[in-house]
Order: sequence, then structure tokens, then C-alpha cells
Amino acid sequence: MQRFQVASPMIEAPPNPDLSIFVVIPAFQETSLVKVLDSLYQCDRAGMAIEVLVVVNHSADADDATESMSAASCQQVELFARKYGSPSFCIRSLMLVLPVKKAGVGLARKMGMDEAVWRFRKSGNDGIIINLDADCTCAVNYFKEIALFFKTTNWEAAGIYFEHPLAECTKQEREAIIKYELHLRYFINAQLLVGLPYAYHTVGSSMAVRSSAYQRMGGMNSRKAGEDFYFLQKFISIGVFGEILATAVFPSARSSHRVPFGTGRAMGQILSGEEQFTYALQSFLDLTYLSSAADKLFVGADIETWSQGLPETVQSFFKGNNWPARLTEVVQETRSIQAFRKRFLQYFDAFQLMKYVHHCRQWYPDQQVYPEALKLATSLGLPASKCDPSRLLHWYRQRDKSRVG
Repeated sequence: MQRFQVASPMIEAPPNPDLSIFVVIPAFQETSLVKVLDSLYQCDRAGMAIEVLVVVNHSADADDATESMSAASCQQVELFARKYGSPSFCIRSLMLVLPVKKAGVGLARKMGMDEAVWRFRKSGNDGIIINLDADCTCAVNYFKEIALFFKTTNWEAAGIYFEHPLAECTKQEREAIIKYELHLRYFINAQLLVGLPYAYHTVGSSMAVRSSAYQRMGGMNSRKAGEDFYFLQKFISIGVFGEILATAVFPSARSSHRVPFGTGRAMGQILSGEEQFTYALQSFLDLTYLSSAADKLFVGADIETWSQGLPETVQSFFKGNNWPARLTEVVQETRSIQAFRKRFLQYFDAFQLMKYVHHCRQWYPDQQVYPEALKLATSLGLPASKCDPSRLLHWYRQRDKSRVG
């Protein structure tokens, strides 16, 4: 493996020789970091050596108020570390002034994860790099279950189960976050319904990766938003991504406009009166024809004739994205029906899926999330009577928890 290149280390102090877990927390314009740090402190950490790095960051063109917030954040971390830190639970912050054109959560996350690589190299361990956000808390078995997962499986990266806490929300916030989380869970379960292999949540605040795998995949990207999605797709696409479902991360349901999409932006839009829409269920159901018709290609069906039996949405998408040539290649390069099915679905990855559902809007406009999520749930066996949005979200959460990680 070519040695992963990272910038010079920023932390001079030597790591604990038994370092096994490194937590990266990007922080921008945060008023309080005590809640997330205390949540980690309260976790079961028996027998583990853990480092927590808060990457306090702002752009080089930040105003005085932002710079003052960054300084205050670093001071909060230092005070917390003095009181609760130890050789086996090391807490520190870094103040990073980022280039104007690149400043954002992606670069902050990357610099923190790259620093984790240095810490593990110095300790001689292939540890676990965890990503958490500054507005999150976690279950008390967080470290225990993450460590157990990587100890007992061969997965190289993982998503960690998450739930937005509802109890601490106002009535309006509760209604808004239920709609948004329903959208997230509906989208994944609609993919599972039609047998797509890349149906995973990709959330930056609830992901973990082995240090060696992080290096092998070229590290984190520095996108201003969506960095988590693009990073995790590297692992999902080659089948080395799992799910940690026995613990949980609890991201805040706060409103924010720091990034162009995600929880904060969605909350702001819903609270301002916008409706939460989601992709029409029929756009996913049209894909079920693929799995039932795919085998005909392998046994010699003409692609043009075969495609005419597909829904118009799928036909149009395939023709516009050169799928006839791709499918011909798959048929020629596979020897068994099982290998063909696998390659066939691999072409339809998360990026193709997003292009497809956007393409389908010509036929099926986006729908309000609650009716569409209820429609999917009832098709999967949920009784529709007396199922309000809160109960529906609970049903989806229980379903997601029961998946095989």
C-alpha cells in the first residue's frame, strides 16, 4: 500500500501507547461544547485509551465575532480537559484558520482525521477514527459498541445508528424534525424495498473508520458540504461498509444555515413554513421491474427489446445514460447469474440513484413526506390506522435498528 501522505502533525505531545480510538469533532461558531464533551466523558471507557480532538475552525476572512467565538470554544475545551481529562481520556482542541475558498466542515473534518492518522502512527496502532459533531450526544455504550464492532468484524468503515432527540424540542421543532427524519428513513427503506445494495445512511456525525482503511482510500475530501456522503461511498461501493446498530448518536434538531443541505438547513426551511417533500414512492417501485427482468438479459434477451418492457421512467433514464452499452459489457464479463445480478446492481450506485430519482420528477413530482412514508410503511406491513407522524417515525426507527449491521 502506498503510504498515505498527510501534512505535518499539529499535536506535539506523544500519544498514549495504547491509543485505540480517536474522536474528531469539527466546531464552527459553537456557543457551548460542554454537552458533547460531557456525553463522551459519561460513556463506558473501561480498558480503552481515547483521544478527543475538537477542530475549532473559521475562515481567514471571518469577522471579529466569529474569531472571538473560536477563542471561547478553545477555552471551553481546555477547561473541560483540565477537570475531566486523563492519560486514557485525552481531550484537546486545535484552532484552525482555513483558506477562504476551502473553509468548511469538509476541510476541518479532513484535518482532524489526518491528525488521527499521525497519532495512530506514533502509537503503532491501527485504531478507529470516529466522527462526531459538536451538537451531538451519544449513548453510554458508544465507545464499547464501536470498539466491539471493529474487533469482531472485518468491515473497514461503518455508519452508527442515530436518532434526533425529540424530548428537548419545542412543539414546532418536534414536528419539523419528525418530518425531516422521516424523509431520511423513508429514502433508505424505499431503496431496500427494491433491493438496491447501497441503502445506507451517510451522516458525518455518526461514522467511524479504521485508520488503515482511511489511508488506503485516500483520506477525507475537503468539500464544504456532502463530504461524508462522498467519503463513505468509497467503502459502500466495494462492500466493506457495515452498520453499528447497538448504540446511538443523538444529533441536535437545531436550525442552521452553515451548509446548503442537511438537518440544520431543513429545520430552518420547515420552521419558516416550507413543507418537507420527498421522492415519490412510484419512482422506486418502477425499479422493481429491473430485478424481475434482469435475468432475461443474462440468458440472451436483446437489450433494446428487453428495455421496451420497462417503465417509461427507467427506459428514459437508461437511454440517456448509456446503459445499453454498460449492460452489454456486464453480460459479456460475467460467467454466472449470481455474478451478473451483483454487477448489474453495482452499476446502479448511490450517484446513479440520485440522478434517477431527480430524472423521475418529470413523471412523479416530489410528495409530502408523511403520506409517502406512510404509503411505504403500510406496504411493508404497518397498520395504517391511527398512525400519526410520531408513531410512524418510531416504526421506521425500530425497523432500521433491526437491520443486520
